[in-house]
Amino acid sequence: DAIARAVKIDLPRNPAKYIQSAAQADNAGNLYAVVQNGTPVTINRVVVRVVKYDASTGRAVGQSGLLTINGVAPGKHNQVAVGTRVNNAKEVGLYKVVVESAELAQ
Repeated sequence: DAIARAVKIDLPRNPAKYIQSAAQADNAGNLYAVVQNGTPVTINRVVVRVVKYDASTGRAVGQSGLLTINGVAPGKHNQVAVGTRVNNAKEVGLYKVVVESAELAQ
């Protein structure tokens, strides 16, 4: 369909337009980068970076290396562990997940 064709053309250039991202923590405080595929096509490889912001200044104070999430079906989400722990839900809000790139499944 036309929407799927448009996504296939535009997604590699503008992945953040189609893939929602957020930081989430589990009950133990382990931080995860979570992505949601808002397209009608399967995405094979999503590369993200997690940026930490200072609570008082709002400035970026650190970032992860590139993290890869393999395979996200249409309308579904997937995640990757960041390797960081947080103490509470408020602290999760100091992290932002940035979608750097994505590839369509063949």
